[in-house]
Amino acid sequence: MGAVYEARQEPLERRVALKTLHADHAKSKEFIARFFNEAKVLSRLEHPSLVQVSDFGHAADGTAYLVMEYLRGQSLGRRIRDLSERGERLPVETALHVCVQVADVLEMAHEQGIVHRDLKPDKITPVEKWQSFFRNPSEKAAEVFVTPLRSAKRSERSRKQAH
Repeated sequence: MGAVYEARQEPLERRVALKTLHADHAKSKEFIARFFNEAKVLSRLEHPSLVQVSDFGHAADGTAYLVMEYLRGQSLGRRIRDLSERGERLPVETALHVCVQVADVLEMAHEQGIVHRDLKPDKITPVEKWQSFFRNPSEKAAEVFVTPLRSAKRSERSRKQAH
């Protein structure tokens, strides 16, 4: 749906992640609404393992954007691929810790009627400030695509009716 860039928020002089809506979707009112809904929902959710959204809107050229907390490090997906290329696997204790952290965030979101629509290892990023991820892990969901829970249930019913 979008691309994420490292950027600098000038007035605050801080590094941020800037997510923009892909040009393919920029003219679609539906995609723009989903994109901004993501920003609104994320800005309401507070959890130590969830990326924070600080701003969203349209740039001067009309590009839709989100400004998010910048996360240093590589995604869990990249780490798993790197390990696989060396014939290694993610240690079981690390995998379990990741699952507990992610489940905790999902539980909090579900309690607020929100469900993640696209959860995968590439959207989980180790946070550098907690030393080494693989010695003392603390993860943040780098990108969270959310939708109201009732909409997800409606979609699920529609799929069941279609089969």
